[in-house]
Formats: sequence, C-alpha cells, structure tokens
Amino acid sequence: MNKEKFQKVLKYYLIVVNAVLLLSVLAVIGDGSGINWGTFIFIILLMDGIPLLIYLCAHIILWSKLTSNHKIAYSTVAITLFLSILLLSFIPVAINGDSGGNTSNDTKRCGSCHKSYERYDTWGNLDDDYSSIQRRGMCERCYENYKWTHGK
Repeated sequence: MNKEKFQKVLKYYLIVVNAVLLLSVLAVIGDGSGINWGTFIFIILLMDGIPLLIYLCAHIILWSKLTSNHKIAYSTVAITLFLSILLLSFIPVAINGDSGGNTSNDTKRCGSCHKSYERYDTWGNLDDDYSSIQRRGMCERCYENYKWTHGK
C-alpha cells in the first residue's frame, strides 16, 4: 500500500469513526440516558489515537526507509495490533451489557412526559417521582394531572 492510498484510507476511517461516535452520543443524549464519559473518551482514544500513531510511525518516520516487503509486513502487523486492541477493549463492555452508566434499577422514566428520575434525590432519600413511576408508570406531576383530568 503506498503512502497516498494509506493517507486516504486513514482520512475516511477517521471521518466514519468520528461520525459514528457523534451519532452514538446524540442518540444516548436524546434517549435521556447517561453517558459514562470515561469509557467514551477511552474509546475515542483507541479508535482515533492508535491509527494516528501508526500513521506517524509508519509513514512519517519510517516509510521512506523501508523496502516494499517490510512495508507490507509493517502494515499487516499494525492493522492486526489495532484490531486486537479494539476487540479486547470491547469484550468487557459486551460481556457486561453495560458501560458503567445508570442501570435500569437506578433510573425510571415516566410513561407520560418521558422524563427520567433517579432512585435517590440529592440528599439520599428515595425520590417520590421514582416511587410513583414504579407504582403507576407516571411521575407525581403527570399522575396528579391524570387524576385531575379524570375527576379523581
């Protein structure tokens, strides 16, 4: 693979990866769920940092000094290493099924207004809206509105 082709593939890779990460964040935020920012930044570093580091090492420093056989071998090793690290970083997330964010037991979503409520309020007390959603499927405000509109 020549230098220009590798640069082009790297550019497309970085555009696609960052677009997918951005859409993932927007989907999670739009869904009202929490994001584990530490894990998210770690994934960005892996998916963006490793290819850029490989590019810097292989193409800026060493590329002109390598023979074509060495270039092929180096590219194969670099790609294999990158895919191995990527796979190993996602195995714990896939096994857990959770990236360390809020679990369904800690957050409830109102069926009417779709707001999410934590189990405990700021002072560590059980949140009334959380309890109401657990009993009725609606937060306190929505349940009171429901009772008022139905004459209860």
